[in-house]
Amino acid sequence: MALSDTSKINISIKKLSGKAQTSNDKDLANEGLPTGLTLSAETIFGDSIPTSPTKGSLYDTTAGTVEYLRLSASFIAGTDTSSGRHAFALKLPDNYESNSSNSKAGTYPFINSQVIYITSGALQLVPTSFSTNYEAVPYHTGSGETSIPVLDARDWNLDYFNGIFFQQDPPATGDSNQNPRYVDAFLYIGSSVKDRTASGNGDPNAQYLVLSATGSLPNERVFTPGLGIDGVDAGVGSSYTLKIKDSIVATLTGSQFSGNVGITGSFGVTSTSIFGNGSSLSGADNNFFVSGAIGSRGTTIKGTSVFGGDVVISGSLYGGSPLTIGDGIFVTGSSEFSSGLSGSLTKLTDGTSYLIAGSGISIASASGGPVTITGTAVSAEWTDEGDILRPNDGVGEQAGFGSTGNNPASYHTLIGSGSIKTIGFVTASMGFSGSLTRLPDGSSYLVAGNSISISSASNGSITVGFISPERVKSDRLLDSVIFAGQDCDISANFSSANYSFNKVDIFVNGQLMISGSSRDYMLNTSKTGSIRFNFDLLKNDIVVSVVNT
Repeated sequence: MALSDTSKINISIKKLSGKAQTSNDKDLANEGLPTGLTLSAETIFGDSIPTSPTKGSLYDTTAGTVEYLRLSASFIAGTDTSSGRHAFALKLPDNYESNSSNSKAGTYPFINSQVIYITSGALQLVPTSFSTNYEAVPYHTGSGETSIPVLDARDWNLDYFNGIFFQQDPPATGDSNQNPRYVDAFLYIGSSVKDRTASGNGDPNAQYLVLSATGSLPNERVFTPGLGIDGVDAGVGSSYTLKIKDSIVATLTGSQFSGNVGITGSFGVTSTSIFGNGSSLSGADNNFFVSGAIGSRGTTIKGTSVFGGDVVISGSLYGGSPLTIGDGIFVTGSSEFSSGLSGSLTKLTDGTSYLIAGSGISIASASGGPVTITGTAVSAEWTDEGDILRPNDGVGEQAGFGSTGNNPASYHTLIGSGSIKTIGFVTASMGFSGSLTRLPDGSSYLVAGNSISISSASNGSITVGFISPERVKSDRLLDSVIFAGQDCDISANFSSANYSFNKVDIFVNGQLMISGSSRDYMLNTSKTGSIRFNFDLLKNDIVVSVVNT
């Protein structure tokens, strides 16, 4: 006797689907034992397949070998009959390269919109022979996002090797929305047996050091010379040489530096330390810069004669005797001289006075270096000099004042065309008039913050008031599905409420949502009006936000 047609059909369909034939009374979905096909090394999985893959969000990867994806389904021309369309080809997402964490993304065949069956096994879906967790889930959009059950009346089958979806009894004719639109499944992203054998002798832990990224070797590392090192590649079959970069690292034969030079320790000749601990050096345009403290002893520091340019000391200078400061030295930090100073401090290098006596001040210096500053008596009169009120050296009533002697309390207001700058105390026993809310450049002196209003009256008074907060409502009608964890953008400004859950209310289809990472949603603080829900949003859902500013 020979196998019946029923047995032949069952063996074939079950074998291709990774199920063993144990009984003609069992349909494909009822078989529990796995089986497989013998394939070439190029299409055989070279890595172990995890039995419990991560299936939380799209693009999740597990052990670097499988990736959870939503694959779009496209009708294969010529596979329709009078009853409807039968075969559909699966392909990678249109934005796969930008969303996937697969290190091979962007390298064929892991590219945007890649049709699976065209790759001849280079792209494969992981079948249920490895675990029932790999059962693919197809969807149609005839009534929203609806999954197609394994025992659906259309009697469908998915070829995990080439990504072709077949339905024996189409639910409708033509381009019906009951036909499959996409399939959720796991894509194999690991290495093939051929990759492992050719490059790593079958060892999945093999490591590779390459000069540039290949994208084809497992666990490869790119060798990149660091700062101060040059790499010279003599080509295939020759050597790759490393050498010191003289423009950065000093060598025994001398170096020409193109950048700044820093010294964290001491700098000196033989055993003599020129600079103390903690000093660093830098230079530009023939000048020499010292940052940090200088505590040298028994050393003469000169500017132009030693370094060819000026010496600028931006740190502290500690002059323990006998420290000599030569010409061309500029100290911009603090200075401490434990043994004191000698010489005149009242003259600059060009012979002009360092200290100059102003009005009512006299300055005198003695031979030992001390400087005496003495004040002189002036009249209590005031005068207008270039819109500045300052003490008058003379005696008598000044122009612009209404005075009855030398009693300042009897002075009236000086009216001028410019601003008035005072250098003493101002007594306003008569009060002020005019607005006090403007600065001389016309800008406001008092600025209203959130929920505050400021106004001024003609008599100069200022009123500060409180503005009640405003509730701003925004809504959005969804025109497509938004999956959990993805951004749902809405025309709201959550930053105006500092993203505070106490000031922001979110509703979906009229139901109030609860905020929190383990609740309904979280606000995305990196985008002004974006919400990330912890559940899928469907087409025609209405999302409403209320923000208290």
